[in-house]
Amino acid sequence: MQLGTRWKRLGLSILPLLLSLFSCSYGPEVEHLTILFTGDLEGHAATRRDGSGGLARIAALKKQTLAENPRTILLDAGDAVVGTALATESRGEALVRLMNRAGYDAALLGNHEFDLGPEQVARYRELAGFPYLAANVQDESGRLKADAAFRVFPLGRVRLGVIGVANPNTVHLVNPEKIRGLIFSPPELAIRRAQDAMADQADVVILLTHLGLGEDSRLTRRLEGIGLILGGHSQVEIHGLRIKDEVRIMHAGDSGEYLGRVDLYYDVNKKKVVKWKGKLIRVKAGIPEDPDLKAALEKEEQNLPAGLDRELCRLWWGKDREDLGPWVAGVIQERLGTDFGVINTGGVRKDLPAGPITPEDIYELMPFNDRLARFEIKGRDLEQLLHARHLYFSAGPRLRQDQTYSVGSVDFLLKIHEFPGSRNPSFSDFILRQALIETLTLPKGDRCKI
Repeated sequence: MQLGTRWKRLGLSILPLLLSLFSCSYGPEVEHLTILFTGDLEGHAATRRDGSGGLARIAALKKQTLAENPRTILLDAGDAVVGTALATESRGEALVRLMNRAGYDAALLGNHEFDLGPEQVARYRELAGFPYLAANVQDESGRLKADAAFRVFPLGRVRLGVIGVANPNTVHLVNPEKIRGLIFSPPELAIRRAQDAMADQADVVILLTHLGLGEDSRLTRRLEGIGLILGGHSQVEIHGLRIKDEVRIMHAGDSGEYLGRVDLYYDVNKKKVVKWKGKLIRVKAGIPEDPDLKAALEKEEQNLPAGLDRELCRLWWGKDREDLGPWVAGVIQERLGTDFGVINTGGVRKDLPAGPITPEDIYELMPFNDRLARFEIKGRDLEQLLHARHLYFSAGPRLRQDQTYSVGSVDFLLKIHEFPGSRNPSFSDFILRQALIETLTLPKGDRCKI
């Protein structure tokens, strides 16, 4: 009995030592850095319908991680300022103010940051307490439209360099009138220039991109000296680090449902990263919200139009974008009295869940202030468009090759898309989103006519 007691006491006495040995995998020559990141927030500062997500929880997670590891930064991979009523009605400015409070250390200019033109980009930069990065966007005089091409963060004994890479396809994704005079360069040359400018300023260099997963993967074979790409635009979730050509890639989905986390361990003597770890953190409803950010969000929401949470109608079952696209095109057709209606697939931004549908849902479905427009086109030319994968059409009359048909759409699509054979375009001031809300406004509890 006494021998057993002695062994038990000995075990208890050395337990703290054993735990400390197992918890300290590396010696003092290794620095531990943590990078948190989001992408494609799309205006989702508030919690989602299921109670998850929200910048107040992301702010709380940043503070918690900083308490665990003071060598922590929080980044955003672009497209934060468009996508909800709060984003639309504040022209994205509320999102920037809330990102300040959440503790973001840098953000990338995604394609939607350019939706309202370079003057609004300048406004975001003015409001932000963090730098906006983009190495490959300049005006015609050669000046960057971001705060910087890169930023070096001193984290303990390690200097972490972050290069921002915007999407060169923004020229095809944004109203050309809003980006006139801007030059979106291919990523590779801009990255090399940033690396040269950084010279010996950084020990570790990573990319913050809004190129999409496919382009991130293609980019890896053309990179040198880059260990990690944190990306956005594709709105995909990569749970862990995907390795391609010795470059690690991670995306964190969209709408703030996940917070990406990458931990890297840098040996200051060997001057290299000895270990990378990555995971996505589900921003669950059970995570406490940061009270300061929650209060700031409530204050921002006081500026929204009244009635955004009122019930318009009810869906008995959910509708995905493949269902909603032709319906939106049909609303355009009915409102304008045209033979057909058409909308681009990228213009339909959200599935609608079963249950009550509110104006807030329609803002998320159609966050852009696109205005109704129309054009005319011969049947032979329209027939070619009906097979385009990037367009949703309403039902319409049987086509005759030589007959002229009227087609309703939105101003954005007419300005950015070439419809071969189209003529007589005309534009209205009526916003498509309002037409959708009016179409769905029914006595409370009635089934949505979608």
